[in-house]
Amino acid sequence: SSSSSSSSSSSSDSYRILSSVLLTLGQWIGSITLAVDRPIWLRLIDLKRVLSNAKQQGNLDAVVPFVVEILSACCESRVFRLPNPWLLAVLRAVYCIRRGDGERAAPPQLQAFAIDILFRKLGIDPKKDLADVVSTEKNATGANPE
Repeated sequence: SSSSSSSSSSSSDSYRILSSVLLTLGQWIGSITLAVDRPIWLRLIDLKRVLSNAKQQGNLDAVVPFVVEILSACCESRVFRLPNPWLLAVLRAVYCIRRGDGERAAPPQLQAFAIDILFRKLGIDPKKDLADVVSTEKNATGANPE
């Protein structure tokens, strides 16, 4: 029984280390790209796909902070601000996670908090600033925008 508790302890330690590394990596990627007005090439990191894959695999708790740290660098950018189409698309994907779209429950509090802080840092009101994107996507699927 002690081996199972040490196994779960080492597993949670590994998870904490991985989360910390992803957080640092996100800060670094943001600082050498978006913060200095350089794009992140989709063939290198497609943030929407990263979020989608994490959602399917149940890894959002590690990936959301990574993406949030990358996007936080937009505060220092002159190019990566609304209405930049790439930023709008990624922020819309993040907002869908924040709302819990397609999920039975809202996202965990830490994810929701990280996303809310990102929107505050960027000076974005997602209900207002991302509304056109949200209603456009719903119209494209044939759903009622209300």
